[in-house]
Amino acid sequence: MWSVQKERLIASTGWLIFISLALFGQFSCQDFTPVQLQKESVFLPPPQNVVLKLGNGSVTLRWEYPDTIAVKEFRIYRRSSGDEDFTRIATTEEKWYRDTFLANGSRYEYEIAAVSKEGIEGEHSKSVVGVPAIYSLIINDGTVYTNSRQVKITITAPNNTTLMMLSNDSAFTNAKWEQFKTTRYWDLSFGDGPKTVYAKFRNIDDQELDQPVKADIILDQVAIINFLEEDSNGKILQSGDTLHIKMGTGEIGGKASVDIVDVSRSVNDYTAREEDIKLFDDGSHGDKVPNDGIYERDYYVRQGLQMEMAFVFGRFEDAAGNQARATASSRVTIQSRPLPVYLFEPIILSSDIPKLKIRWTANHDGDFAAYQLVRSKSSNISLASRLITEIEDINVVSYTDVDLEPGTEYYYQIYVFDQAGNNSGSNVVKATTPENVPPKPVVLSQPVQDTLSLKLTWSPSTAEDFANYRLYRSVSSPVDTTYAPIAIINDANITEFRDFSATPNITYFYRIFVFDKWGLSAGSNEVRGKFVR
Repeated sequence: MWSVQKERLIASTGWLIFISLALFGQFSCQDFTPVQLQKESVFLPPPQNVVLKLGNGSVTLRWEYPDTIAVKEFRIYRRSSGDEDFTRIATTEEKWYRDTFLANGSRYEYEIAAVSKEGIEGEHSKSVVGVPAIYSLIINDGTVYTNSRQVKITITAPNNTTLMMLSNDSAFTNAKWEQFKTTRYWDLSFGDGPKTVYAKFRNIDDQELDQPVKADIILDQVAIINFLEEDSNGKILQSGDTLHIKMGTGEIGGKASVDIVDVSRSVNDYTAREEDIKLFDDGSHGDKVPNDGIYERDYYVRQGLQMEMAFVFGRFEDAAGNQARATASSRVTIQSRPLPVYLFEPIILSSDIPKLKIRWTANHDGDFAAYQLVRSKSSNISLASRLITEIEDINVVSYTDVDLEPGTEYYYQIYVFDQAGNNSGSNVVKATTPENVPPKPVVLSQPVQDTLSLKLTWSPSTAEDFANYRLYRSVSSPVDTTYAPIAIINDANITEFRDFSATPNITYFYRIFVFDKWGLSAGSNEVRGKFVR
């Protein structure tokens, strides 16, 4: 504050300095005229009609200053609660200033001074006081939609607020000040669509909010079903089939559902109606595009439905609570599938060959036609998977599957067919076959010489997965099996071999290996023999 007081002192005592210097003969009037001194020490009057408007953490100041020719800028001073002196906080060439980042509920006092072109600050304006605060509106407790033009406005403002002004447009056309209330019922403008309510406020000191606050809501008074359709196209549906249902409304965020009803049957007949099928607009359950106002569903026909030319009735409630109804132009016919059977867990049978015994409950339908057992190496099993067997006897409820690989996981499902060709699939079961083990070795007998060869014999292999015998020969022990065998025998019942290629008087060593169909083998004992001539 001393700098401000010093500038005022210099300006107000300028003439005294001039007179003193003239009396002591320091300079003449020709060197320093009163006009020159007055020009260099212009002391500007204070800004007038300072108006303060409040905001959320802000204060906006506006003032009047008719003649700004001699003004270089304006200085804004502020004194907060508890401060003894004013502090300069800003400089501006405009006739307004917005002070931000203030503490709501705190008291702030302001003064404004004009500064001359020569940099001399003039008189300060009258001080104005303001307390920034939070002002807000909420419509219908913050809901997004309303189906009524009349809404409830909930207002938050400081305790010293006395007046308010509401409007449906930002220009506040024909709006009037009224007594402040924290709750006010208000009529939105006509016509569905987004609506905004604006508000101004004044406090007990006649200070106004620096800018209006507002709140938004969507007025929606009508719900419409533009179309309702399903894709059966006259095809007779069966339990498990998929019926795609689509409802176009043009609105998002609503609730859509349909009923499929055979009106010719009793209302208490559960097999003749399917009610409250929910439709979706979130990209799930068969909905193609989320949030496009088209509600869809892939409905899977449940077991037991029996309908003839059933109606599809649609219901829609939009986000605002409006309701609409419609009926699809097409009809739906559903026939019941045969009752499915239940598959038990497969039984692993002990054997060299992987075997699984598959069992199921019996079907008792009067129009039974056949069981079809399918198998897959993945869980994605269906009627299109590999057919293992078809059984036309309704009383046969098991099957042993032998065409399998060791150490492999298999999935099974059995379908029941009726005389009309309708079918129902059972539950899916799985089992893993045991890992393959090498076959048991055979015992090779000592070679016996006849007139032309060395004759070798061995015990027969009992392996169910037998592939072949492979006989190896070397001139040294142990027998080298890296060379090709001298014989491959594919019949497990052949248990002898005559080595006609043996060179006379050479000692040979022999081993025979049993190979299974998966490539595993087991070698026999080693024997030796010599063809003597």
